[in-house]
Amino acid sequence: VVMLYVDEETSIKRQMERAKVASLHNKRVMDAGAGKLWEQRSTDMSIEKCKKRYDIFKTHYSATMRLKQFFPFHLIDSMGSLDETREAISMELRYQSSLDLSEATYSIIRHLPLSRELAQNARQQLVTRLDTHSSKDPILFHKVVDILRTEVIPILNESGMAGRVEYVSDLRLFNDQPRAAQMLLDILTDRGFSASHSTEVTYVPISVDLATGAIKNRRETKHKFTVHWETKGVREMAKAIEIATRMAESAAKDGARISQSFLPPNSPE
Repeated sequence: VVMLYVDEETSIKRQMERAKVASLHNKRVMDAGAGKLWEQRSTDMSIEKCKKRYDIFKTHYSATMRLKQFFPFHLIDSMGSLDETREAISMELRYQSSLDLSEATYSIIRHLPLSRELAQNARQQLVTRLDTHSSKDPILFHKVVDILRTEVIPILNESGMAGRVEYVSDLRLFNDQPRAAQMLLDILTDRGFSASHSTEVTYVPISVDLATGAIKNRRETKHKFTVHWETKGVREMAKAIEIATRMAESAAKDGARISQSFLPPNSPE
């Protein structure tokens, strides 16, 4: 997609010139009684109407620029000659066509989902699961929420700047109720965390048959939840707050007043 751009003065001049040329052409056609009349736009025959057309363009300019978010888009300066503008359009269209797949290639891969479609579908499934947990098994759901509140969240708070923690649990709830682990993952995901779950099985000897040497073991299962979250920008924000606080404290000591400019120590004047 391309859009031709000229400034307001050039736009008005060209519109008026177009009306003049069309008027002369139509006069020759009518005088000769042969030929085809050209359309004369009413907006080309009035300076005020020409200005109004350009005002409409300016009004919708910002909305037009937002098209860049969705597909290749370029604004071409067409204030030069016709040949220069034609060449600029040709170059831009050649460039944009180089960004598009051929029809044959696109037809082969078009059935594969886009990343944003996967994310949207995953969110819909997450909402469905959470609502199902809450409505179908509210007692278990509340137990999992209590585990998060009393055991997981405190760990997350302690490691807020790390962006990663591991919560390991041997609670029987996760063994007796396999859905509990999925509930915990879904709740964390809804809260903006990225979480995964794995199990670790160990066998602990509890008795030995002295006659045969057979060892009787107890099976123990530990559930490990790995939780990640985004910390990008948090350190920078904390540093900025620290600097601002120090500046404010220094200004207070120096007797700075409201509306008085303050330069931090060692800054160039």
